[in-house]
Amino acid sequence: MHIYNGENMTNLQSNIQGPHWDNSSEYPSLNSIEYKNDLKSVQQAILQIQELTKVISKNIKEIENLSNETAKEIVKNGQEIFTIRENANVVASNLYVYTNCIVSVDGKNEIAKQMITKCQELHAQLEQAYKPLSLFLTLAPEKILHDYLNHEKTKTQKFQIEHERKLKDFLLSLDEETLITSLAIDGHTAWDNLYSNISSQIECEVHMPNGTEKMGIAKANALLQDASPAIRKAAYIAIQNGWEKNTEVCAQALNALAGWRHTINKRRSTKTNKHFLINPLHENRMSQETLDSLFSVIQEGKQIGQKALHLKAKASGIEQLHPSDLFAPAPHLGSKETQSKYTFAEGMKIIVDAFAEVDPKMAEFAEMMQKNKWIEGRLGDYKRPGAYCTSFEKSRSPRVYMTFMGGLGDVSTLAHELGHAFHHWVMRDLPHIQTNYPMNLAETASIFAETVVGNALMNKAKCKEEQFPIAFNNAENAATFLLNIPARFTFEKEFYEMRLKENLSVQDFKNLMERSWKRYYGDTLSEMNTLFWASKLHFYISDLSFYNFPYTFGYLFSLGVYAQKEKLGKDFYNKYVNLLRDTGNMTAEDLIKTHLNVDIRKPDFWQSSLKIIEKQIEHFEGLVNYTIKK
Repeated sequence: MHIYNGENMTNLQSNIQGPHWDNSSEYPSLNSIEYKNDLKSVQQAILQIQELTKVISKNIKEIENLSNETAKEIVKNGQEIFTIRENANVVASNLYVYTNCIVSVDGKNEIAKQMITKCQELHAQLEQAYKPLSLFLTLAPEKILHDYLNHEKTKTQKFQIEHERKLKDFLLSLDEETLITSLAIDGHTAWDNLYSNISSQIECEVHMPNGTEKMGIAKANALLQDASPAIRKAAYIAIQNGWEKNTEVCAQALNALAGWRHTINKRRSTKTNKHFLINPLHENRMSQETLDSLFSVIQEGKQIGQKALHLKAKASGIEQLHPSDLFAPAPHLGSKETQSKYTFAEGMKIIVDAFAEVDPKMAEFAEMMQKNKWIEGRLGDYKRPGAYCTSFEKSRSPRVYMTFMGGLGDVSTLAHELGHAFHHWVMRDLPHIQTNYPMNLAETASIFAETVVGNALMNKAKCKEEQFPIAFNNAENAATFLLNIPARFTFEKEFYEMRLKENLSVQDFKNLMERSWKRYYGDTLSEMNTLFWASKLHFYISDLSFYNFPYTFGYLFSLGVYAQKEKLGKDFYNKYVNLLRDTGNMTAEDLIKTHLNVDIRKPDFWQSSLKIIEKQIEHFEGLVNYTIKK
């Protein structure tokens, strides 16, 4: 086997990067009259809602004994509040997304960072103003709720209200609920903001083979996909050193975020105990039974993930992988027909061609994203690490953010985020309230898009040498979703249990992360990444906890959805789009039962997806053995 060690790949990588996005169609600038007018319109909406909710606040304690006249007034005001709030939410979201896009690209833009806080304050004030109606709708008798929903606008809110009413036993008084909302900005959200500021300004000193180079953490993270083991390890060490200097702050942030949630949950536990997993499950619109079923299958799949990493090590000619090798590209086999680097245009063509095999409309969407400059992929020293998809609610237009450096992993990430964007796009004509889908179902469209691209490349491969990097990428996905994501969940769950008793120290976090990684990675790595708790953004999102299991849910679910593609043929695309359009208006169990006639509370569905992964790894094993013999 001829493996190209990639020692000279860095110069090539630095010449490959993605495009810059153009968000000027939303606002010319932060100082523009359009931006300022939208700020004012949200502030005015808040005042209107505050006035209309006075009668609700006054009578909420007598909710079971309202006179007919008062009930009618509250219903009428509530319907008006809903319309005002929906419109204000669209504008407030637009302001935040525009500002956050600026901060994501330039973490040192002080004006944008100030405006992020302003946008968050506006959102909190809007939610605070709406709180009386929210509480009223959760507690209202069925007759009043029926009257409220008997309106062209509010009837679209039916599922969301019914879902929220499932947690009515955990509600506090209006004064307490309002206080919690008002304290959020200077409470747990402040820790989220602090972490974002730190992560965008960490400077890494990467000791490259040809000398030391200073760079931002996003660029250093991108080097973890370099073909050179020496460069990858240098980048990994530099990233670890960068985070090590900030571990005390990170530990304080995690302790504060978990402590905040525990305190709120304890206060809400007057009728029944509110476990820390109740909110994540509720937000993902799935049951504990489904989560238990999913993780019972993940335990079975752990060996498949470990086998994938052992094979990656074997293919790379080493006994064990180092953490810096987890996202390494496939070893180059020396064939002229194989390609290890792609320009952005080449990557997009791969994706467009693959999407076209699902349906031409899906391909046209990807082309539109590129043509409209709705994708950000440049290198930048002060860019935030990672990738995401967001959407401007006023224009109903999605955006994709990443750092594109030309690896197959970058092409896969681009496909993933375009999958999210496609999900936004097919729902653009629905009422805004019905487009708020949960994380687990959000990951379905993204991972489906990745799978489509990977399988299209595999099917077009003319020889085993061309199949090898695609199978290598499949092995990486198996390890990520069957090992890394479950390790994150295990870490967070044990951390929350420990945090009930005391704050954790930096060393406690390191020890806990090491145990979590060992539990899933086993003997596949030469060492564990004990600072993963500091470097992983998902642990620090103030609005969400346990942003981990939704990924594996989405991975296994998307494979199950993809399996329907061959069975349904031409009918698949419309059925797939209909499934995506219902993600904001059903529980996960009901959605999958309705569209696939499957009960995900039982392990059978998840096991069928696991068998697909097992076949992928068996195919990869055959390719690895072939390359070694060669």
